Amino acid sequence: NTIHAEIGAILRALSRGVDINGASVYVYREFVSGKSAMAKPCKFCEDKLRRLGVKDVYYSTSEGFEHEVYD
Repeated sequence: NTIHAEIGAILRALSRGVDINGASVYVYREFVSGKSAMAKPCKFCEDKLRRLGVKDVYYSTSEGFEHEVYD
């Protein structure tokens, strides 16, 4: 089993007592060549982030960055 980066980061924050309600998450993926790549959270991760109270997610794409606001 593996843990996606955004979930791993959230678990570490929670284990340290960090309040993530209303937090912003930044997810970046880079190829060996140095070019950015798609790092949009998968549906499972998106659901978990929403349930944990994360409000903003910024993620890399091959064109730069995108931003989503979770209600």
